[in-house]
Amino acid sequence: MPLLSSRDLLGLNVETESGERLGNITDFDIDLDGQRISAYQVKSSKILGGLFRRSLLIRPEQVVAISAKAMIVADSAIKEQKPMVAKPQPL
Repeated sequence: MPLLSSRDLLGLNVETESGERLGNITDFDIDLDGQRISAYQVKSSKILGGLFRRSLLIRPEQVVAISAKAMIVADSAIKEQKPMVAKPQPL
């Protein structure tokens, strides 16, 4: 069984089944009772309107496939997006 470490997951490209690029995994949540990932946090690299970055919470049941190159999610996963304020960049 192939394994991915946290280093492999963080920064991994995420796209939908139809090929829409969603962004990269920036973090993940672990269910301590079940000792499993309960959600992947994904942020787009695009800043929308100069103020917001798209942020998604992807549940494991929305993941169609995952490899060392990319995570593929169901097209319906993009309906759970929420805006996230872009962090100021250091000068």
